Amino acid sequence: MYVMIRRYRLAGSSQELLRRIREEFVPIITGLPGFKAYHVVDCGGLEAMSISFWETKVAARQSTDEAQKWISRSALGLIPFPPEKLEGDTLLDIIE
Repeated sequence: MYVMIRRYRLAGSSQELLRRIREEFVPIITGLPGFKAYHVVDCGGLEAMSISFWETKVAARQSTDEAQKWISRSALGLIPFPPEKLEGDTLLDIIE
């Protein structure tokens, strides 16, 4: 499994961003091949983090393209800066 973590600095309400993610972005990524899971974390202090899980690196990279398009179209005012990025293959998966 491939994991992507993105840390965002926000310029506005995390609640408004969360609403847009739920209504607009979730339908996009859940329809992509290889999608496994998506989490959004409120880090406080106008910071948020997304964690997404994919079957392969190729599938994950496709989601990055879709995310960049969506941010440019729908969330640029709330996410004005590029995110910090971490990604890689999982070494150990434990799921209850």
